[in-house]
Amino acid sequence: MNRAGDETANLNETLAAARDEVSAQRRVVEECTQRLAMQEAELSGLKSRIDRAHSLYAETARRMEDLFQGLPFACFGYDAEGRIHQWNRACEELFDLQAFQVLERSLEEVFGTMAAMEDLAAIGSKPFEGSVVEKLLWKRDREDGKTQWIETTAFPVRNEREQIVAAVCANLDITDRAVYEAQLEQSMERINRYSAELEAANQKLEQLAVTDGLTGLRNHRSFQQRLEASIADARETDSPIALVLLDVDHFKKFNDAYGHPEGDRVLQGVAAVLASYGDEPFTPARYGGEEFVLVLPGLAVEDALTTAERVRGEIEAAQPTGRLVTASLGLAIWTPEMRGPGELIAQADKALYKSKADGRNRVTLASSLWVDEKRAA
Repeated sequence: MNRAGDETANLNETLAAARDEVSAQRRVVEECTQRLAMQEAELSGLKSRIDRAHSLYAETARRMEDLFQGLPFACFGYDAEGRIHQWNRACEELFDLQAFQVLERSLEEVFGTMAAMEDLAAIGSKPFEGSVVEKLLWKRDREDGKTQWIETTAFPVRNEREQIVAAVCANLDITDRAVYEAQLEQSMERINRYSAELEAANQKLEQLAVTDGLTGLRNHRSFQQRLEASIADARETDSPIALVLLDVDHFKKFNDAYGHPEGDRVLQGVAAVLASYGDEPFTPARYGGEEFVLVLPGLAVEDALTTAERVRGEIEAAQPTGRLVTASLGLAIWTPEMRGPGELIAQADKALYKSKADGRNRVTLASSLWVDEKRAA
C-alpha cells in the first residue's frame, strides 16, 4: 500500500512537471505566433508599399514614356549593342519611319543608308564610354531627292548606381538654318569679292589719278606733291636733294617726220629709262609734253651729276624706235635759301635750256650758270 502510494505520488509529480512544460511550450508557441502575426503584418505593409512603389514606378514610366513621345524633337533610345528600344513620334516624322519598323533593329540597319559609318560608330559607342556626342552634323539624302541636314546629340543614361544602362540620341532638323547659313556664306563671299573688286578699282582710280596714261610714270600733279614732301624732309633732316629736268631733243621734228605713234614710242622709251630708277626714293615723272623730271633726294652735287649723266647716256642708247634719240638735261640742287619748289624747278629749267643752247644731249648744272654769269659780269 505504501509502495502503491509512492508510485502514485511520483506519477502525479511527473504529470505536474509535464503540464508545466506543456504550459511553457504553449507560452513559447503563443509568443512565436504573436511574432509571426507581427511579421505578417509587417510583410503585408511592406507588400503594400512595394505595390504602391510598383504602381508609382509604372505611372512614372508611363509619364516618362509620354514625355519621351511628346518631345518636340526626334529622340530614340538604344542599348550597348546599338539596338533601338524607343522611338518617339518626332522620329517618325523626321526619318519617315514608324516605330514598328525600327524597334529592336540596330543603328546600322536603320541609318546605314543615311549617315556615314564613322558617325554611326561614334553615336553607338561613345555614350557607353561615358562621353557625349555633341552637335554632330550630317546630311541625309531623302527618297524624294531633297537634302536634309540633321544635328545629332547622343548621351548616356545611368541608373541609381551610376551604371550606364542605355543611351539617348536627340536629333534636330536644321535644314532651313543650314540653307540660310550657306546662302549667308555665299552672300558674304560675294560681298568680299565685290569689296575686293571695289578696292582694286579704287586703287586703280588712285593710280590713274597720279599716273600719266601714256608713259605710266607719275603725272605733273603727283610730281609736285612728291617734290614738296621731299623738300620738307630735306629741310627737316638737313639732307641734300637734286632735281633733273629733261627734254627730248628735236621731238617736234621727229613727230613730223615719223608720225605721232612713233613719237609716243619715243616718250615711252624715255619713261622706261627713268622708271628703272624706281619710284622710291626717286620720283621719275612726266612733266608735260616731251619733258620729264627726276627727283633725287639724298644726292649731293657729284652724285647727282653722275646720275644725270648716266640717265642721259641710257636714253641715247635706248633707241626705242630703232632711231637715235637724245635728251637735254638741267640739274638743280636744293639750297635752304630757296623760297620753295618753284624756285628749284625754275633753276633746273634754266639749266635745261642752257643744255639745248649748247648743242643738246648734255647735262648742265644750274649752279654753274651763276659762275658763268659772275664771270660775264
